[in-house]
Amino acid sequence: MDLGRIIFRWVIVVLVLGALGFLGFQAYLRTQPSYYWQQAEAALAKGDRQAAILHLRNLLSRRGNDSQAHLRLADLLTQEARERSKVDTLRSPDVPEALDHLLAAAAAEPENLDLQ
Repeated sequence: MDLGRIIFRWVIVVLVLGALGFLGFQAYLRTQPSYYWQQAEAALAKGDRQAAILHLRNLLSRRGNDSQAHLRLADLLTQEARERSKVDTLRSPDVPEALDHLLAAAAAEPENLDLQ
C-alpha cells in the first residue's frame, strides 16, 4: 500500500466521523428546551407566527412547567384569535387554549403576582 492510499483512507475516516459527530450534536440540541425557544424567537422575527406557535408547543411538550413559554404561547394564540375574529374574540377556539396556558403559567410561578 502506498502512502497516498493510506492518507486518503484516513481523510475519509475523519470526514465520516466528523459528519457523524455533527449529526449527533444537532440531534442533541433538538432535545434541549432552549432550542425550541430560540426557534420560536427566530420564527417571530421572520413574522411566522404559526411556526412560533409550533415551536412553543414542542417546548411545552418537553418542559411543561415553563411559565415564559406558556405566556408567549397564550399571547400568540390571543393575537391569532383577534386577527381571525374581529367581532368576538372570546368565542374563538384559540381563546380557551390561551387561557389554559395563562393558568399553567400562573401555576408554575405562584410567587409572580403579575400572573395571579
